[in-house]
Amino acid sequence: MSHQAYGPLVGMPRILSLLDRHDLKGTFFIPGYSAHRYPDVVRAVAEAGHEIAHHSYFHENTIGMDERTEAAMLDLGLKALNDVAGVRPEGYRAPMWELNYHTPKLAGLGAGGGQQVGVESLGSGDPDDQPGRVLGAGAVWRPASGPRRRRS
Repeated sequence: MSHQAYGPLVGMPRILSLLDRHDLKGTFFIPGYSAHRYPDVVRAVAEAGHEIAHHSYFHENTIGMDERTEAAMLDLGLKALNDVAGVRPEGYRAPMWELNYHTPKLAGLGAGGGQQVGVESLGSGDPDDQPGRVLGAGAVWRPASGPRRRRS
């Protein structure tokens, strides 16, 4: 695997080119800090018509983070994505797929639909995740479905 082997200046143009060649659209979960650090890359994602979703600000570990601090990180991330790409994300995936008890409320999914950050779905990392449905917080790794190629 090549996880994090290519940064946003090399990997993202390749991914965007690949998606464009196949006329596909994707969802990119982008931390606000990445938007501030690589604004041209984030603008290219938006200009290509891909969805930009919220991924907090620093990709910080939120485990045990108090509600006020987590709300501040969500707000910073939203502001960065709006300032850089002019988007108000509808999706959110917690950094490291970890949620606190108060995360759904902060993401606008609480019993009263708090809408504190205006996010409509909360991703769990589960490939079977449905928009607007909290499935859990853990990462789920599954083999890709579909035909397998034989190596000779």
